[in-house]
Amino acid sequence: MSVLAVDHFATLFDEQFTHTNTTRLQRARVWEYVQGILPSDPDHSCRILELNCNTGEDALYFTRLGHEVIATDISGSMLRVAQKKAEASKFPEKPEFRLSKLNKLGKDASSQRFDLVFSNFGGLNYFSPEEIQLLCTRMSEMLKPDGRMVFVLKNKKGIWDHLSSGGVGSKDKHPLAQAAEHSGKQLWYYKPDEIIRLFALCFDKVHQQAIGLTLPPVHQEEKMGGKRRLLNRLKRWENKLGQLPSLASIGDHYLIDLKRR
Repeated sequence: MSVLAVDHFATLFDEQFTHTNTTRLQRARVWEYVQGILPSDPDHSCRILELNCNTGEDALYFTRLGHEVIATDISGSMLRVAQKKAEASKFPEKPEFRLSKLNKLGKDASSQRFDLVFSNFGGLNYFSPEEIQLLCTRMSEMLKPDGRMVFVLKNKKGIWDHLSSGGVGSKDKHPLAQAAEHSGKQLWYYKPDEIIRLFALCFDKVHQQAIGLTLPPVHQEEKMGGKRRLLNRLKRWENKLGQLPSLASIGDHYLIDLKRR
């Protein structure tokens, strides 16, 4: 895959994923959850480390809330798009974007510890089991006591994939699979219990919930025919059912909240 092709994909990522109706609705649920665990006092900002930030949508959001954000990604193309968005932002405070791989995370971040480590929409799906165990050790060193990690991972197949005749192997690939192809990376799919086990040495589970349970995944949004009223109805069901921990493994993604011991 040429550098030009990778840059082109990064440029289209927001159009094909970030700015779609279903992604906005799913991301709003993630933001609502994270806001619920961050301090409500505007004078008490948090230090957040984001892993695999893609085009920086979440980093920009948390910075606007007054938090200090260091956002990392393995893709220079994604970071270039994120940096342009930050430069165009009217807010004076900007996230700090860094090209970083897992084995450099400890060196890239300063000695000041983080309140939250965050990764959205499949960022951890790029890590092998061995890399996640290494991440467990690194994050326990970089987080404050009782610091939190909130990750949103892609399930291999969610309920919408089972209902669809195409499934995840159809020509309408999920953007995460497309991004992996363009970056030349392998994807790893974990069930919630597997993630809990891999982080069990240093972290306890606080909560898990589905993201994209009744809301369709983005690669199936066109099949909804742009029916906003239907999407809003599905969102209401998502808000009710998506919070049930037992349904986390059948959503398009799932959110998992871990606390450092």
